[in-house]
Amino acid sequence: MQTEMHLLRDMTVEIVKNTLQIDDSDFDLPVAVGQNDVPAEKVPAFARYMQRPLDAKDGHSYEVSFLAEPE
Repeated sequence: MQTEMHLLRDMTVEIVKNTLQIDDSDFDLPVAVGQNDVPAEKVPAFARYMQRPLDAKDGHSYEVSFLAEPE
């Protein structure tokens, strides 16, 4: 299994929640803390934040998560 990582520039927690229709009010931890599965049909909504093109492929799994970078 091969893994690719793509940075999503200007992505926010609110964009993830709205795109994936997540209500985290009942979660122990907020959406920003964990990884979230992304259905293939939602990949284009996230791909526009990438620096290089990405097409969703059948049989592949996609996730979005947040990483903190030191300032």
